[in-house]
Amino acid sequence: MHDELIGRTQLWSNALTDCKQALELANRLTDAASASPVIAEQANFEAFYQAETGRPYDRLHAYSVDRDLFERFRPALPTPSECHLGAFHLHKIAVVYLAQVYSTGNAVVGLVATNKGDAGTELRKRLLELAFPDESDRVAFGETMKHVLRLRDKQIGHADGSEFSVRHAAQSVVSTIEPVPFGLQQDLLRFLPLLIQAVHTLLGDLLHAKAQQESREQTK
Repeated sequence: MHDELIGRTQLWSNALTDCKQALELANRLTDAASASPVIAEQANFEAFYQAETGRPYDRLHAYSVDRDLFERFRPALPTPSECHLGAFHLHKIAVVYLAQVYSTGNAVVGLVATNKGDAGTELRKRLLELAFPDESDRVAFGETMKHVLRLRDKQIGHADGSEFSVRHAAQSVVSTIEPVPFGLQQDLLRFLPLLIQAVHTLLGDLLHAKAQQESREQTK
């Protein structure tokens, strides 16, 4: 069982690290959107658009011929809108990464324990105790995870109609997908370093326990 718990903990470590990296990269992209070279690239695109179409670029209006223009324009740097779009998607993938700690997480005998059941539940309980010794912090993190899992289950993993703004119009349908709230992003960035440190401690404890067990078996 030691190997299975170690395997599950290692998967959690990967997921938490990936989540933190995605959020940090999203922040870098958001900062880059206001950088002078990136803003200049947007101006290059708008000049190209107007030269090709004879009309000024308006991000609120799209024409059927625009897709070809977008594909023909090959900027050396991302435009501000591309930076924000990249951050938008990274925020969502970060939610998916973090939710892996709470997903079904099927077991593989001898390699990885399940997330569900007594073993996975006790392992996650120990992780949260290490990360948040204060019960109030565990409660706060639990509320954050409710929000994370709702986004994963209702918006990102499954397109639930109740979670989207869908508007029907003549010969068209418009759907609005909300971004991951800024407050939730900040909460995750606050919790993740504690969780990553805790998962490393937990992994070390499990490896130590395995080594002790193997030592006892060798001395029998």
